[in-house]
Amino acid sequence: NPVELEFSGIVGSITSGATSTTVVLEDGTSFVVQERTEVRGEIIVGASVTVKAVESDGVSVATNVRVEGSRDGGGGENGDRE
Repeated sequence: NPVELEFSGIVGSITSGATSTTVVLEDGTSFVVQERTEVRGEIIVGASVTVKAVESDGVSVATNVRVEGSRDGGGGENGDRE
């Protein structure tokens, strides 16, 4: 059974492949963005993202990615940066 996950963090790196994109957050969490993933905003290094994903075969495949804005783009709603 697929496991639904939700996590957030700062994008550390992005690796684009032929059919999907692998995104690694600064804390080491990684997930895969596919064509059917719903993405709000632009996933760029340094952006804060909130991700809903389904884990399958040890890989977290994102179903929804919400970009909260880049780290240097003013104050966010919650302001709980480390």
